[in-house]
Amino acid sequence: MTTLSSMATISMTGDQITIFVILLATAGMFLWGRWRHDMIAVAALIACVLAGLIPASAAFAGFGHPAVMTVACVLVLSHGLLNSGAVDALVRWCAGCCPPMPESCPAS
Repeated sequence: MTTLSSMATISMTGDQITIFVILLATAGMFLWGRWRHDMIAVAALIACVLAGLIPASAAFAGFGHPAVMTVACVLVLSHGLLNSGAVDALVRWCAGCCPPMPESCPAS
């Protein structure tokens, strides 16, 4: 039987503690919702660079990945469609084509 005294002690290095604190602070700010999510993410990345956890030359290397570029393009495109009124026009067109919900429908 393994006793508590015979188990190895788990310790964290300074870098592990630092990244854990940055991660907790970032998650807390995401949940708080006071600031924009992109600004929080960039601040966390900069904090990791300033703490020496990520080399400055590799800090923004992930932004060149095709998946990141695809998501960024979709966000820009959707924002442009929303600002141009195209989304509102599509909703009005769909609302005219679809029959209204009956009064007895619980979703209305």
